[in-house]
Amino acid sequence: MQEGSLNLQGDANALSLNYGKSLDWNLHLFKQRINLIDHKINFIYGMSFDFNNYNFSEPITLQRNTSPLAITFNDTIEYKKNKLYTSFLTVPMMLNFESNPRKSSRSFRVSAGGYAGLMLASRTKQCYKDDDGDLQTQISRDDFNLNKFRYGLAGQVGVGPINFWANYSLVPMFETNKGPSGADLYPLNMGITLIGF
Repeated sequence: MQEGSLNLQGDANALSLNYGKSLDWNLHLFKQRINLIDHKINFIYGMSFDFNNYNFSEPITLQRNTSPLAITFNDTIEYKKNKLYTSFLTVPMMLNFESNPRKSSRSFRVSAGGYAGLMLASRTKQCYKDDDGDLQTQISRDDFNLNKFRYGLAGQVGVGPINFWANYSLVPMFETNKGPSGADLYPLNMGITLIGF
């Protein structure tokens, strides 16, 4: 998001996403719930790996070792895949309300709190067909001036085995004045958890 909107402006528009292919998924190492009041009010914390795939809608390339981040266009290539990948070690912390703690399959729940994360890796991956029709893949490893540490707001709401969740970073995606033309972009992730907790 840029200034509270999903529509990116100025030079940041180059980073517009193909939302259908931009995926975020989490691998939870553990989650712990601490009872505060009658098992209905709880404190939840844990640790997870957070994997982000930002698939670009424009034919761009993020340039390594540039500050601010340089972006080049190449309209002559039709990318089959053009994405930025990041992985974070994340610690969520939330207060949780559970309406029916003894029957979670019939329970309404809502959680709100925050999270903090440390970046483990980042890279870009581009796939395209060359003039001979052969599939080519280019992987570029760099930090691309991404913030290595982030924190933000987290929330969940659910019924039975289904939870809807959202995370919003309060830290810009890129280091100060090192993103594309200094634009401040804030990651917003939303999704569904199919196993209730």
